[in-house]
Amino acid sequence: MKRRGMTIAAAFVAGAMMLAGGGIAYADTLVVEDELMVGGSSNLQLGTVACGEPRSVTVDLVIERGGNATGGNAGNNTVFKEGTSAAISKVSVGAGASASDPTVSSVAIPAGWYATGDSLSAGQSTITVTTSTAGQFSSTVVYRASGTNAKDGERVADGSVTVRWTVGSCTAPPPADTVAPVVTLECPSEPVLRNEPATASWSATDNVGFASGTVTSGTVSLDTSTYGAKTKTLAAGFIADAAGNTSAAVSCNYSVTEQDPPVVTFANCPDPLELVMEQEYVLTWNATDEEGGSGLATDATGTITIDTDVYGPGSVTAPIARDNAGNESAQVKCEYFVDDVTPPVVNLTCPVGPFLLGETVPDAQWTASDPSPGSGLAGADSGSIAVSTSSVGAKTLSVPAGAVSDIAENTSLESNVCSYSVVYDFTGFLRPVDMGTTFNSVKAGSAVPMKFSLDGDQGLGIIAAGFPKINRYTCGPIPNVDPIEETVNAGGSSLSYDPVTDQYNYVWKTDKGWAGSCGTFTLKLDDGTTHTVNFQFKK
Repeated sequence: MKRRGMTIAAAFVAGAMMLAGGGIAYADTLVVEDELMVGGSSNLQLGTVACGEPRSVTVDLVIERGGNATGGNAGNNTVFKEGTSAAISKVSVGAGASASDPTVSSVAIPAGWYATGDSLSAGQSTITVTTSTAGQFSSTVVYRASGTNAKDGERVADGSVTVRWTVGSCTAPPPADTVAPVVTLECPSEPVLRNEPATASWSATDNVGFASGTVTSGTVSLDTSTYGAKTKTLAAGFIADAAGNTSAAVSCNYSVTEQDPPVVTFANCPDPLELVMEQEYVLTWNATDEEGGSGLATDATGTITIDTDVYGPGSVTAPIARDNAGNESAQVKCEYFVDDVTPPVVNLTCPVGPFLLGETVPDAQWTASDPSPGSGLAGADSGSIAVSTSSVGAKTLSVPAGAVSDIAENTSLESNVCSYSVVYDFTGFLRPVDMGTTFNSVKAGSAVPMKFSLDGDQGLGIIAAGFPKINRYTCGPIPNVDPIEETVNAGGSSLSYDPVTDQYNYVWKTDKGWAGSCGTFTLKLDDGTTHTVNFQFKK
């Protein structure tokens, strides 16, 4: 063995010197080195060791080349073969000591090993001694290097070290207190309210006891900031006994409940909410639970479609929301008003004409309705309008705008227009002319009195502009001809009225150039009626 690498002569040397072929062969050896070695002794002197207390020392293991082994002499049996490896192990340990396995399990034997005097590190081992009685002690540890020798046989090299130590007095001290105190923790069995103060009770016991003044029971605060199942833990070391042993961690369970109900709101329900009939409107409602609360057990949002088919005020109620703690929201309503913006509709029906001037006729009838859906009529749903026959011509009637209103105060537009006509009481042309299919034969160029009655003096502006007219054409077969017995002398056509006879007389001056032709005389009055007479014009 060596002191810091110096070989100690007393180290165990495996193998013996051998003579062969006149040469000297040295065996490879396993050397145990330690700087605590003294002189040439193979002992490790550890000195005095306390009773029952371990003492350790680490030794180095080295394979040394013992010398030259060439020429094939017998020394090859004690030399590790180049290119192989030697296994390093612990063989035995004497009483009172223990030793760790070498830190290196095998060592490679390099090329050129035969001719060198080198050494190879074979790792380390730690030797530990302990004794529970007084006296002087020693223990031997044996290590081994094993492998293949130069002749492919087995090569084993052992090295050992003896450890010596002394133990003084070994009076046994009283047994130490190693039992830790026990802490119990008790949480409330009933749920506690969120954000309200709450505590758990604890107490501690010990097999020996606690130092004077140590508090061994009390309460600890519980976290109630959020809803749900909770655990309270007292960490390890919460309390220590008189011997310094500390308690283990301990826990208890509790639950936090809450009484704050969810809140439901409408996202789009302004005040006032005014809608129009048949206008689709969808309300959105939202439910929320307070931060840290139990959370919603029902839907967080939804929609409600408002029925706008009914005029007037209305309301809808959002669903009740419920949280996981069983709290329910207050009832929330959205109130609204459905307005009717569609005016009533008025239809007018007139009696069928034409009517004679001044004739008494039935009134025109109107009916009113409020389109569905609507607010309904505020007044009568029908009525009448007098039909006037005080003047002739085409007439129209309508119910004026605003005549009818509904409950929503919409007023009607002007009704449809109905038409009728008022005409003179024209009974036909009087003699000397004939009406119908008869052709009145008259000398061309003569003046024909066209007489007729309109049931009274209607003035001289009764003939429509541009009339009378004559539509001449070539005569064909005429089955019925009636000569005009009466003609008058006139410089031109003229109109007059005779109140005695209640007759109009239109003196119609014919043209000589019409001779030999036929024609239709047309008289259109200002009441819009036309009256015709057939003529044959003679030379």
